[in-house]
Amino acid sequence: MFEIESFKGIIPPIATPLKPEERVDAKGMRNLIDYLLDLDERDHTLVGRRHVLI
Repeated sequence: MFEIESFKGIIPPIATPLKPEERVDAKGMRNLIDYLLDLDERDHTLVGRRHVLI
């Protein structure tokens, strides 16, 4: 488990991809996280011109 003190910076909420049977789509989650990590820092906005994450 993580200690709360180990988290730094802004932690944005992200959607959890689900399968039709309402189980977490692990592959979809990995793809989403990889996509978000690959974004340029100016693209990391909750509501922006280029990406909408909510």
